[in-house]
Amino acid sequence: MTPYLLAVDVGTLAARAGVFDAGGALFAAASASFTLHRPLEHHAVYRMDDIWAAVCRAVRDARAQAPAGEIGGIAFDATSGSLADTDTTTIGTPSTVAVSVFYK
Repeated sequence: MTPYLLAVDVGTLAARAGVFDAGGALFAAASASFTLHRPLEHHAVYRMDDIWAAVCRAVRDARAQAPAGEIGGIAFDATSGSLADTDTTTIGTPSTVAVSVFYK
């Protein structure tokens, strides 16, 4: 059986995941939202653990809808070039808050 491809896109307010075949046919898609906090005017703050949880939910939901099969490749895209620092004692656990500043 040919492996599937998993694509993940993290946007401004949600993470999306899709499962595709090698020809690009979409088998399943899912989305999970996260909060964009606005503590000050022209400031936006993301909690990295919220984003990671949304990515995990979207991937799990898309995989649950897709036919059984192996994931042979992953494509990952995230908005704003955000950096997620991880806790070195717990692999895969985000430990920081990402701050984005928007100017008019």
